[in-house]
Amino acid sequence: MKKLISGVTAAAMLLTISTGVFACVGKKEVKPAAPSKSKIQGLKLADKSKASSLSADTKAKIKALQDAFTKDVAPLKDQLKTLSADLKTAKAANPVDTTKVKSINDLIASVKKEISDKEKALKSNIEKEILIAQYGADAVAKIEAAQSAFAKDVAPLKDSIKTLEKDLKAALSATTVDKEKVKSIKEQIKTVNKQIADKQKALCQSIEKIKLVAQYGADAVAKIDAAKAAYDKDVAAINEKIKTIKADLKAATSSTTIDKKKVTAIIDQLNAACKELKVKKEALNALIQSIKKTATTTVNKTI
Repeated sequence: MKKLISGVTAAAMLLTISTGVFACVGKKEVKPAAPSKSKIQGLKLADKSKASSLSADTKAKIKALQDAFTKDVAPLKDQLKTLSADLKTAKAANPVDTTKVKSINDLIASVKKEISDKEKALKSNIEKEILIAQYGADAVAKIEAAQSAFAKDVAPLKDSIKTLEKDLKAALSATTVDKEKVKSIKEQIKTVNKQIADKQKALCQSIEKIKLVAQYGADAVAKIDAAKAAYDKDVAAINEKIKTIKADLKAATSSTTIDKKKVTAIIDQLNAACKELKVKKEALNALIQSIKKTATTTVNKTI
């Protein structure tokens, strides 16, 4: 019986590996990565491999952006030095003018925010140049349009979340907490958050497709989509078969008198189904790589 249980465990592990084939497909393309240690002209970039192979033209554009940034923030940095000196003097006065100190601190915070905003804009512009180098200006324009549409679409949902959170805070602070009301508000927040997550997922898929089309062409992407659709259909059928087999296995191992031969046969069926999933996954990946390899790139890459 120990061997049988071991077989069940192995089958379950194989099933877990096989069914997770597309859990994270496209994430690397669409989700912003944490900045790496790689630098171009002194600025951190998101992708070391791309940064190291940028064309001279793209590097020149990045340097121009950085030079413009340095020139733009120089007076702000000088202003910070002056304000810091003023603050030191104000704090050393006797008595201390607290209003003046607060005013200087507010100015310092304002200047720091302005510099921070300019830094964010610089990083955004550099990332845009890298994306243009990789996928082309037309693809980047489409990505920006999709992001803009997403932001506009979710804005009212985010406002709704803020309102619901205020309602929840008020409900929890009431003298007598209405548990049903609190539960209802939490469910509403959960629903709205799911709507935002669904829209985010759709945006990611849209961006992934834009990039793929830019890299391999619309015809190749259509073939990849068709291959994935066929795969999903096959996998759904196999997963249904696995559910039935697992139910049979549960019934067989729950019996007062266990038929070892029957259990072994069912485990063999389960392992075969899991292997079938693995084979399907490998075949899909091989087909996608073949489509990409033979596709004619529609954009002249500069990296």
